[in-house]
Amino acid sequence: IALINKSEVLLSGSVKDIKKKFAKNTFEVEFNGNMIAFANALWAGFELVEKHMIDNNHHKCTVKLLNNNTVNNLLQALIPAVEIKGLHEVVPTMNEIFIETVQGATGNTKIPSLTE
Repeated sequence: IALINKSEVLLSGSVKDIKKKFAKNTFEVEFNGNMIAFANALWAGFELVEKHMIDNNHHKCTVKLLNNNTVNNLLQALIPAVEIKGLHEVVPTMNEIFIETVQGATGNTKIPSLTE
């Protein structure tokens, strides 16, 4: 695939490789348990980016790995504090990659999406 803006190829390669290059080292964690216990478990080495309460005890949070921490480090920190129901990497869409790439190339803050 090639991402082109105003007749200029901004990046090219396989979709898999491009998405890997633009990954932000963030993961969505779904869990049952106390939100405060979850946040305390993240204290060193992780950033709580976003949180959503599904119901009283069920949450979905986006977490960014910091300081060369791995997914295994994240799980080791969380398992004693909450019941993990699911975990997956947040992978950017090609539209998000296009917008980020064009903004970086032009310095513009308003960029049309791929669907416009």
